[in-house]
Amino acid sequence: LYAGGYHEITVWNTSDGALARRISNIGQRTSGLDLSPDGTLLVVGDGAPGRSGSVRIVDVAAGRLKQVIDTAGDLVLDVKFSPDGSRIAAATVDSGVKVYGVADGNERLAINSHSDWVTCVAWSADGSRLVTGSRDKTCKLFDTESGELINTYSGHGKPVRGVAFHPDGEEVYSSGSDNKIHRWKTVDGAKSAEIAFDNEVFQLAVIGTSLFGVSADGTVRQFEVKENKEVHQFKGHADWPLSVDFHAATERIASGAYDGEVRIWVPSQTEAIVSFSAAP
Repeated sequence: LYAGGYHEITVWNTSDGALARRISNIGQRTSGLDLSPDGTLLVVGDGAPGRSGSVRIVDVAAGRLKQVIDTAGDLVLDVKFSPDGSRIAAATVDSGVKVYGVADGNERLAINSHSDWVTCVAWSADGSRLVTGSRDKTCKLFDTESGELINTYSGHGKPVRGVAFHPDGEEVYSSGSDNKIHRWKTVDGAKSAEIAFDNEVFQLAVIGTSLFGVSADGTVRQFEVKENKEVHQFKGHADWPLSVDFHAATERIASGAYDGEVRIWVPSQTEAIVSFSAAP
């Protein structure tokens, strides 16, 4: 399991929470991490607030920095590999979204449609569209070849913190400071459903037929995507859980909190099976 650190990425053994490796030459703060589909590369979005930001690629097997593909004047807040692993999308504090080629590191697309920080980004399953969320209270849907704006969703009314495509590609989930997950249609931006929390909702992840969300109310929640039914709710973090991921093969859920604690869960148990501090 990979976690952001201070000028480093830390790698952890998920069976016992032991530190396995440190990967150096990373920016001050890590805001986004994503593994390539084949598991050989890790992309890092990082930086120092108001001073610098970068998109970096790490060679997983070697455990070292492979390439810095771009630098920016402020934080890179989110990074995602395309489904085929050939491109990377990066969301930045300077209100932009950029797409890069993995093979050459060259910029393929630059989108500047938001009026405030772009906090999150996600690819459609076929790689033809990108959805973004912003502090400007909107989500936007783009064509990944032309960069053309397809649709805007303005239903949150407060900053957006997380976005993810529904598995059918025809709808999007978005979360934010209005304490809700919204589900809306890509064709016209119409809201089709919402899920209420007790506090703001941060990162979202859709893997298989499950939607995962983490909230400042202290919960990690799993829903099935067909009817938005809650399947499991995990509690125990002492601080806000900010990030979540799911390992489908072992059905393990990992969540990371603001205080640096990482917890690993399985759906059959309400208590974490492993917990450890990944703080610097």
